[in-house]
Parts: sequence; C-alpha cells; structure tokens
Amino acid sequence: MNDSTGELEEIAPGNILQQMYLKHRLRKLIQEKGGRTLRFCDNGAGKGAISRILLELGMEGIGSDLEASSCLKNKKLNDDYIKDGKYDVVNESFLTLDFGEKPFDIVISSMDIAHLSPENVDAYFDKFKNVIGQDGMIISIVPGSQKHWGIEDETVGHFKRYSFKCFQDICEKHDLVVHHMSGLCYPISNWLLPLSNALIKKDDSQKLSLSKQKRTELSGDRRVRFKNIFPRWSTFILNKVTMYPFYILQRIFRNHPSSLVIYSELKRN
Repeated sequence: MNDSTGELEEIAPGNILQQMYLKHRLRKLIQEKGGRTLRFCDNGAGKGAISRILLELGMEGIGSDLEASSCLKNKKLNDDYIKDGKYDVVNESFLTLDFGEKPFDIVISSMDIAHLSPENVDAYFDKFKNVIGQDGMIISIVPGSQKHWGIEDETVGHFKRYSFKCFQDICEKHDLVVHHMSGLCYPISNWLLPLSNALIKKDDSQKLSLSKQKRTELSGDRRVRFKNIFPRWSTFILNKVTMYPFYILQRIFRNHPSSLVIYSELKRN
C-alpha cells in the first residue's frame, strides 16, 4: 500500500507474516461456509489494510474507526469496493454503532482491543457476540507476550499485551469457545525488537506526552521510518517470497509463549 509521499506501508516483516496467516485462515473459513459471500465488520479498521484483505477475498462489510484521518485513508484505499456498494467506512466507535438486525459472519479486530480497559474489553466482547450469527466468528489479532511490554505499547496507548490464557479467560467469561489460536511472528519479530524499540524511541517518543486516548486515536496512522513506512526499494527485500521461511517458522512455533502477536478465532458456545 502506497502513501501520498511514495513510501510504502504494511511491509514490515511482522505485518507481512500476520497478513499471510490471516489470508490462510480466512480462506479456510470461506471453505467452511461453503464459499458463500461473507459479511464482516472490521473494528478499529485504521487505514483499511485488513478490510482490503477481506474484500479481495470476496467478502462485504463495514470498517469503523475513531480517527477521522484514518477513515479518509481507508475510503481512498477501498474506494472501488465502496463505489460497488460492498464496503462502508464509519467514523464511530464500534460500541455505539447500530448495526441493525442482520448478523455478521465475521467480526475482526486487529491490534484494537489492546487499547481497551478491562471494562471496555468486556463490553466489546458482549457486543461482538451479539452482532455475529449463530455460526459467526470473532477474530482478534493482539500484541502477545506480556513480558515484552515496551515503548511501543506506551506510545500507541495500549492497556495490556495478551497471552493465550487471556483468551481462555475471555471465553469463560462470555460463554465463547476457541475455534483456533496461534502465536505469530516468532522468532523474527523477537530478533528485531531491539531495533524496533530504538526506531520508536527516536521518531515516536514525543507521543508519550499525550493522553492515552489520543495515543490510541493516532495509533492507526503512524509514520516511523523502517518501522511503519518503507522506501519503495524495500519491496525487493521485504515481500511474501523472502518472508516465506519465517512464515513456516512462525507456524512451527505457533504455541511459543514469547510470540509477539496472538491470532484468535472465537465462536459462540
């Protein structure tokens, strides 16, 4: 995905690995549903990269986000699907949106619930459960490994990092079951973590003076060079082909407790 300066986004190693795994899982879910068109809600959609993946797989849906500038970029990225009536972008909190009576097949949240207080996490999963169909799926992608809390969590307004047990606890509390769960990005993101922290400290640490709410709102549109934005030539180094060995590694180590990202699929009990 290109930004207005000609630099590229969403090609950090961790992003590539997460998106490769998400596409793998979504294709399986589409097969389980008999190949029919699925309806989704992308909560905390940011600039629309995750929504774009679902749309390209033939789904239709809604993307919501609190930050107006992120919503504008989402609309620009997914303009073709908006014009075709397959997608809509809403600048509003998921909690306050009225979705009507038609249920979603998938509610997805990528790096969003980590910004929520425990009370709001409960409210979100209550609403997630209420807006999905009987066979609907709640997909969450969250920062993992609580011992790796660091400057990135502070600058983007996280409340916590998650563990596999956190999702077991969420299931018990909200009468849900784990359909699938996997750690992602281990070991490459762990190897790159010191560099990532140094880049954030250099280019993004000024956000620490802002309120947690404002840091959360700005987290969907970050510009840290070689962390979130990359020059065009980087695609020769960072792409699905060069990252494939690390994709295999993350699947081998899917249960590793130090995985810096956790992917989960939850269903009604």
